[in-house]
Amino acid sequence: LFSVLKGMAISAWVVLVALFHGYRVRGGPVEVGIATARSMAISVVGLGLLEFVQGDFIGRWQPVPVGPPVRQALVVVSASVLAICGGALIVPRSARIGALGLAMVLVAWLVGLHAPVLAGAPLEVVRWVYAGEILAITCGALTLWSGQTDSRTATVARVGFAMALLTFGVSHFVYLKAVAGEVPAYFPARTAIAAFTGAAHLVAGAALLLNVASRLAARLEALMLIVIALVVNGGMLITQPSNPRVWTVTLTE
Repeated sequence: LFSVLKGMAISAWVVLVALFHGYRVRGGPVEVGIATARSMAISVVGLGLLEFVQGDFIGRWQPVPVGPPVRQALVVVSASVLAICGGALIVPRSARIGALGLAMVLVAWLVGLHAPVLAGAPLEVVRWVYAGEILAITCGALTLWSGQTDSRTATVARVGFAMALLTFGVSHFVYLKAVAGEVPAYFPARTAIAAFTGAAHLVAGAALLLNVASRLAARLEALMLIVIALVVNGGMLITQPSNPRVWTVTLTE
């Protein structure tokens, strides 16, 4: 019973944080990105705590070789950095510093951990999805760091996030059966839902890439992710509260 209640509470918290920042956002794509990054701060702190609790790296994000003898020490360092950056993002005065620090850490992950994996298996779409998740968070952090004063960085972040969304959309169709399997059984036409959400990722990514109706695309994408977090990830947290993969997926959504 405790595990069920814990899963319900955490899933509700993740969704409510996203809803709170989404409801308060005003302005254009930059402001939407800033609100997204701030709500993401809670997830970053959660990922750091997850590393502490499970005593290991976030598998899909940090494909660290098993070999290094200093692995456990690196886990503590990684978890600490995530928690510190996430905490800094929450506090307005330190938000830009935290965002820059987080972006630098995530870029290091992309270059040092994901680039070699992608080079070795360039046709494995799932590897691109994992890298896309890192890229999406990186772009959110860059958007928060740039604010409204650095249009070039904001543009880079918008394009990078668009590329991540396109990767997510492609993966829905490549792994259509698997994605449909994640949709709760009580929904009809699960395959159609998986295809629709994949198409939505592609449309939103194209809109952001071309900077056409990008504000609307960002809002609709955020709304869809909130629904997914509530319906799909929330359900998995309730049924599998001790599964680290479920927590990782929920926090990264």
